[in-house]
Amino acid sequence: MGDQPPWEGVHRLMAADLLSEHRAFVDFLRQAQGVLGRALEPTQRLRGLFAPFQQLLMEDFLGPAMREISSPDPYLQHLLYRSADRTFAVVAFVLRPKASTPIIDHGTWGIAGLYQGAVSQRVYRRLDDGNSQRTILSRPKKRRLKAGDISLILPGDGDIQQVETTSKVPSVSVMAMGADIGCLGRNTYDARSGEVTGFRLGYSNANCLPG
Repeated sequence: MGDQPPWEGVHRLMAADLLSEHRAFVDFLRQAQGVLGRALEPTQRLRGLFAPFQQLLMEDFLGPAMREISSPDPYLQHLLYRSADRTFAVVAFVLRPKASTPIIDHGTWGIAGLYQGAVSQRVYRRLDDGNSQRTILSRPKKRRLKAGDISLILPGDGDIQQVETTSKVPSVSVMAMGADIGCLGRNTYDARSGEVTGFRLGYSNANCLPG
């Protein structure tokens, strides 16, 4: 038993795509499996995941390749884990210094924590009914986040964000999301024109699955 890999015995639901085999990360997945099995509502899941996720952020579990951008893109997303049914994924989102994301939504619940660097975050709400390709956004709520800070994401509440790296090193956000987030259809928003445009971010190290 002492030589058994730390991920051995993880339920099949939790072993579809496991791209990080660090013991602390696999321990988080075990705890997350229990939370997701007990709690059905997103708010309950976020409450249950908060403490294990906070502990994970304190661990040195991301290797250098997951904290860097080798392409010329301003940002990219590494897949760390994706469940067999694609209802849960953990990613590392890397954003270059001085770069910012578009205003984007997430389309699902999630918990995000800053693992490296510092960012300025703007959080918006849609003031329209959400059913058109034009929108009116609220004035943003601004936050400055440092490593270890955590944000909760719920559609309609903290779901629409824009983030800019303010540190001299790339910012790295670890995100545990209630969907295969890189392959999920999401939206970008133009605050001036109100235009809403669909997009999928994808992953640097994994493909989207068919179906």
